[in-house]
Amino acid sequence: MLLEWIPSIVNHFWWSVSTCEKNPDILYEKFSSIIYHVVNRHEWPGCKYFKKCAHEALSCSQRREKNWLVEGSEAHMYLVELVRNTRLKNDLKYVTDGINTTNVEVFNNVLLKYIPKRIGFEYDHMVMGYYIAALEHNFNSRRVRHDKVGYQCW
Repeated sequence: MLLEWIPSIVNHFWWSVSTCEKNPDILYEKFSSIIYHVVNRHEWPGCKYFKKCAHEALSCSQRREKNWLVEGSEAHMYLVELVRNTRLKNDLKYVTDGINTTNVEVFNNVLLKYIPKRIGFEYDHMVMGYYIAALEHNFNSRRVRHDKVGYQCW
């Protein structure tokens, strides 16, 4: 049952990162709120910054459609153990800026256009391929995207 929640958990993580105001405590509280949401609890005590879900109240049909975890079940306790892991909590401070590898991945895809992996090239061709890929990537990275959509909770 936890498997069904993985896309929502990942989405919730990135939403937490993008709305934490670079504060690791807010980030942890927002991310750890997932342990309540998956059992259909949308308000909880004991938090300083984030005490209830940011989404609108769910309708009766939305509540029925979701395959909620049972509080205290094996799947829920596994998620609680993961989210409350001290190592994870300590590492979250490194992602408060929302840094990701998207630009590196995009550059590598552009590079494959000029230097495909299935072909062996001489050194000069490799250097020129990197130059051309860098020029194209830098040119396109300055363009304004009109299709950018922010992360949404749920």
